[in-house]
Amino acid sequence: MVAVLSGLAIRPLLPLDETRYTAVAWEMRTTGEWLVPHLNGATYHHKPPLLFWLMNIAWAGWGVSEFAARVVAPCFGLASLAGTWALARRMWPDRPRVAFLAPLLLVGCVLFTLFSSLIFFDLPLTFSVLLAWLGLWRAAHGQRLSGWLGVAAGLGLGALFKGPVVLLPVVWAAVLAPYWKPVPIPSWSNWYGSFLLAILAGAALALAWALPAAQAGGPEFARMLFFGQHAGRVVNSFQHAKPLWWYLVLLPVLIFPWTFWGGLWRGGPPSSQLRTDPGVRFVGSVVTATVFTFSLISGKQPQYLLPIFPLLALGLAHRLDTNPPPDRRRDRAALAALALLVGLAVVGVGIVVRSRGWPETWPPLPEPAREIAPGWGLPFLLLGAFYLLDRPRSLESRVFILAGFPALVLLFAQAAFFQAEREKYDLTPTALQVARVQSQGRPVAILGGYEGQFTFLGRLTQPLTTLTEKTARAWAETHPDGLIVAIHRRPRDLSWPRQPEFVYPHRGRHCLGWRASDLVQMGDEFLRDVPRSRARR
Repeated sequence: MVAVLSGLAIRPLLPLDETRYTAVAWEMRTTGEWLVPHLNGATYHHKPPLLFWLMNIAWAGWGVSEFAARVVAPCFGLASLAGTWALARRMWPDRPRVAFLAPLLLVGCVLFTLFSSLIFFDLPLTFSVLLAWLGLWRAAHGQRLSGWLGVAAGLGLGALFKGPVVLLPVVWAAVLAPYWKPVPIPSWSNWYGSFLLAILAGAALALAWALPAAQAGGPEFARMLFFGQHAGRVVNSFQHAKPLWWYLVLLPVLIFPWTFWGGLWRGGPPSSQLRTDPGVRFVGSVVTATVFTFSLISGKQPQYLLPIFPLLALGLAHRLDTNPPPDRRRDRAALAALALLVGLAVVGVGIVVRSRGWPETWPPLPEPAREIAPGWGLPFLLLGAFYLLDRPRSLESRVFILAGFPALVLLFAQAAFFQAEREKYDLTPTALQVARVQSQGRPVAILGGYEGQFTFLGRLTQPLTTLTEKTARAWAETHPDGLIVAIHRRPRDLSWPRQPEFVYPHRGRHCLGWRASDLVQMGDEFLRDVPRSRARR
């Protein structure tokens, strides 16, 4: 609740992802086109529609607001905690402490906490994968009908949330069943045949939308929906390309703070008895196979690993329950030292910047760091002192306290950052200006690419015309009284012969609203002054 509510209260909708997804959901509502998603009037093939549908259901129940749209994905984070608890109860019914610790270890991972308040598709996908895993575990115990129906439901929902990527961790779990099986399986041909039927049932659920949508969206939409997007990410990613070893290096960072807690890692490797435990085998084999396969895929992002985080939490919880460590101060020393160092750095940098400015001979300091007040370092100092000096506690209490570390760090970091930088990321003022101009009947265009960042914030009902430096002049001459929104690198200069109608900061640049005829008179230099990558896109 701390992570979710602080994120909703402190930060605005973040461009470009959150503003894009709410724009797609908003266009569904305003156009009544529920089958084929659209962004700025064009078909949107990048994501399936289920999350957009759920946002509209939230708006129908609680009215149109940012809060209603932003609370949908966190609900699946909460459901994933419940699913992790349920899977632990099924894997180790005689070890209730594993079920108690696993959700705490999951919510304590910094990656899970970070995405718990963001509008992304990865937490809904995580819940869908958990649903399928629970079904597999039930099917392996002889509850075939309910188990395979759960697998089909998880696969179908995951496909409607994020596409066929849902298959990867579920297929590995089913294929590796001879290794982790909790009880003897009477017939492996029946097992794999039933799993194939579950895949077909889940695919049928997804195709019930995809086939009519492909027909309604046209040949290009159908091609990208079924092939283009997924093949591009797997073979030669057009964005987010990373080296093969990237996830292995990143994973210890993503499960912070547990990597810094010595008590979790004390003790030797698991005994041979533990290595034969079906639950341990399930966790180890599925995590290893899934990370390996994700590493082979060209496109990589940290959040792509979120579906395996419940299994990581289960494995860590089982380790703690098997070999519960005493709560020693030295085991918390690394975590406490990190918090103290961050606090001292924030206080020190803030004092230097405010007293005499950052010396030019020192290494360059990012602009946001110059704006953060030194007082924001005090919570980190207090947190570090608490972890270092706190009295010994029970295992459950210590895990509970440490699990709150990422949420508290996120709370302080967001509050400090957005106190200084909020206006650069809050696009609401620009969006309201665009809505005002549209309400006056004037045409509006954007120079340098558009990904829906103003659509929901301004509650726009008409698409914006997108311009490049080659098409801007012709459009401006045809619509001299129109508004051209341009994301310029240069700040406003009062010596310019023509002045924009409005100026707002925009993610380190400057968003200027030009009367079309004025921008033409400013010359080609201003028509070209937009981020190149955005113009190409």
